[in-house]
Amino acid sequence: MVEHSSFAAFIARFEDGYFDAILLDLGYSSNQLAESGRGFSYQNLEEGFDLRYNTDTGESVIQKIRHLRDANALIKILFNNSGETLARPIGTALFAARNELKTVGDAVTIISAVIPVAFSRKTNGVLSRIWQALRIWVNDEFAALETFLAIAPHKLKPGGKLGIIAFHSLEDKVITQTFRLLAHPVDIDDFGNKAQYFKLITKKPIVPSEQEIEINVRSRSALFRVLEKLPHK
Repeated sequence: MVEHSSFAAFIARFEDGYFDAILLDLGYSSNQLAESGRGFSYQNLEEGFDLRYNTDTGESVIQKIRHLRDANALIKILFNNSGETLARPIGTALFAARNELKTVGDAVTIISAVIPVAFSRKTNGVLSRIWQALRIWVNDEFAALETFLAIAPHKLKPGGKLGIIAFHSLEDKVITQTFRLLAHPVDIDDFGNKAQYFKLITKKPIVPSEQEIEINVRSRSALFRVLEKLPHK
């Protein structure tokens, strides 16, 4: 089954206890999006600066920046979604030039102009993190992940497993916290008897081998965690 939908909305339609296993891959197809015309790569300078996965809904990144109250709001978005240390000068510059923003090239020019000389060798890394932060914001990715995590474990059959592949530490942190909370025994009666409904299979994330990274360099940041729904006693 192929469906154009968010993973949270898709899985919500199924009854509890429906799945033997669920696998969520939080990556996106760089082959499909590299020439999307929506600006997912900071290298495609002529593309429009949009960053939406679905252009039929929501607002483009340019529209959202223009609707912000002030530069501080954008600075907070950039830092919270990427941890970028240059979030303040970059956010200030992007907000100041918000009415001139049209293409990826416009954004790259604005950002590059405020990157200090000491960081010039790390410009690609800075741009990658800023693009990540803006893409997450535009598509409300963390909210979708949190909604999914609140629903998916309960859609598993007893003995079923939920596996999630994340590609950056902020996503992985949300997943780890949720999995650990679910795997913690909970009180079920007034006598203090406890039951554990889920088990954390991966104490540490499964990461790609050196051989896999050689074959597919984009897998290098993948973090795979698995949660199991325990059989009812």
